[in-house]
Amino acid sequence: MQPVSWTWAVFDFYRMNIPHVCLWSPSFLPRPRQWDAQIDVAGYTWGHESTFEPSTRLSCFLQTSRPIIAVSFGSASAPDAAKLMATVFEATILVGARAVVCLNGSNLGALKAPDNIYITDQIPHEWLVPQVQAFMHHGGAGHTAVGLRHGVPMLVIPFFLDQYFWAAKIHEQHTGPAALDHRTLTSQQLASRLSDLLSNRYRHWCSRMANHIQSEPDGAEVAAATVTRLQVAAAEAKPSCDILRDLKAIWNDADTGLRLSGAAAACLVSQNVLKWSDLELVPGIDWTERRSQASPKFVLLLDQITYAIYSVLSMITLILRTFVDPWAKRTTVEGDKSVEKEDPVRQVRGQQAEYDLQMIKEHAREGELPCAASIEKQIVTNWRVLSKQRFLAKLAHTKKDGKV
Repeated sequence: MQPVSWTWAVFDFYRMNIPHVCLWSPSFLPRPRQWDAQIDVAGYTWGHESTFEPSTRLSCFLQTSRPIIAVSFGSASAPDAAKLMATVFEATILVGARAVVCLNGSNLGALKAPDNIYITDQIPHEWLVPQVQAFMHHGGAGHTAVGLRHGVPMLVIPFFLDQYFWAAKIHEQHTGPAALDHRTLTSQQLASRLSDLLSNRYRHWCSRMANHIQSEPDGAEVAAATVTRLQVAAAEAKPSCDILRDLKAIWNDADTGLRLSGAAAACLVSQNVLKWSDLELVPGIDWTERRSQASPKFVLLLDQITYAIYSVLSMITLILRTFVDPWAKRTTVEGDKSVEKEDPVRQVRGQQAEYDLQMIKEHAREGELPCAASIEKQIVTNWRVLSKQRFLAKLAHTKKDGKV
């Protein structure tokens, strides 16, 4: 996909019906009816099963008749982590529970954990959550997913952004009590909410939600199927190669405008007729064209003004670097030619093109196609004929415009 400007993200994204996939459970948050058809809710996606081996100390800590709470605030940065954890420690003592607390790098200063607290910096939540009776966290999407998957009641103390949204959904789906405000949190308030969390009030709903989620297909598989379907549709819509008509065009020659399949492009490059730098990738979907149809004129004008300002600033920066800092790193030179860092998409497409050409040659050696040498000769010959035709047509058009 070609680079896009900020005006595209602000004004055009919702106008262009761009397909995208939401990776959460439709059982937990169903797809709203008013959403357009190109938006799909695929379900949660899970990584490999945890191979975590607990230490002897952690195993002994978990062997208790007392309720155990997993506590993790993920990447959320509490304004005063030590104060928050002191409140958590005291609340767990008040309810007679143990807690495994994942600090995730938080600094507790001089605060010491009581005997009912097991402190760890990192631990796989996929392993820990099934071992406990309750899960207290910041409301991150990942933490929410793990708690739902294993049917563990959750208490959320959100800090910002979507954490408040997931906290509200957890309460709405009866998989945990209402969220608490970390700014006014007291140990007595937290202890009361933990007592509610550890009761049997949410167990039925959590178990029911876990069963629904475990019966859903993996979101990654649904997303992959969606992407594949779009790629197939885009490939079918692509024009045919001008030389090998049975193949779809992947590349476009900037000079002649001829459209080339991967195999034809690789052949012409290997025969030194073209260079990869002469070729442009044919986009799977021309978002630029869609954008021109969907965008108001003032947005297109704003985009052009922004691009002009960016170009001027880039030129000034380049001049300053050249004259002010002559020892600045220049483009790497190999021999007499500048070496540019290759676009990874172009690299993959180029490798695929060479593989396609190799496959055609193998079929030729097996007698299923004309010999490889004749195929390559045919591609080069057709290229020269077509490029000459394009050149003559362009020349005639130029002369005609000159007369007018």
